[in-house]
Amino acid sequence: ASIGSGHWAAMKSIEDEIKKSNPDAEIVEYDVREKMNPITNFVGKLNYEFSTKFNPKGYDKWWKGYIAEGEKIKSLGDMALVAENKPLRMLDFIKKEKPQVVISTFMHATEALIHLRDNGELKNVAIGQVMTDFVNAYYFQRLGEAIDMSFVPHDTIRNAWLARGFPADHVATIGMPVKQAALDKMDETARLEFLKSKNLKADVPLIVLV
Repeated sequence: ASIGSGHWAAMKSIEDEIKKSNPDAEIVEYDVREKMNPITNFVGKLNYEFSTKFNPKGYDKWWKGYIAEGEKIKSLGDMALVAENKPLRMLDFIKKEKPQVVISTFMHATEALIHLRDNGELKNVAIGQVMTDFVNAYYFQRLGEAIDMSFVPHDTIRNAWLARGFPADHVATIGMPVKQAALDKMDETARLEFLKSKNLKADVPLIVLV
């Protein structure tokens, strides 16, 4: 998903790593936001950007509430945001491309894939999720229980899943995938231009955790 940039950056990072080990691999990108109703997409992005910028506590409360609902609902394929991610359009795309593996970096896209599995689809296509949040929430384990493989950012999360009985061969720790550019050092001129573009003070230390 292109919203928030993190999911998209994770996808690009994974794509780069796959190409390093297998240059001939054919990788096709799919953005669930682009397949949405344009009005729904616009309003959703506007709400996300406004909430995270001006009301982060409110957004955090909504996000934790959503996760909590996902820990109680019978199937994550029935979560409230599944419909807006257009699972049938996703299915048409997957049937057209005929992939061996589908990897999701967006939890709502994973929910849509689970919805399709619940309805008898994608039984012969391996589905994996890559977590882009360092959160030890049972919700993400439940996503993993409904698909084939999960890649988590830290052993803390993997060990918590294993302690709850999750099969060890269905979860691997890979760290948090980020674009290589995030690790590249800027020269001083570029650094100052970047800070200025973000309305940040150059004389105040800035720490970026990746």
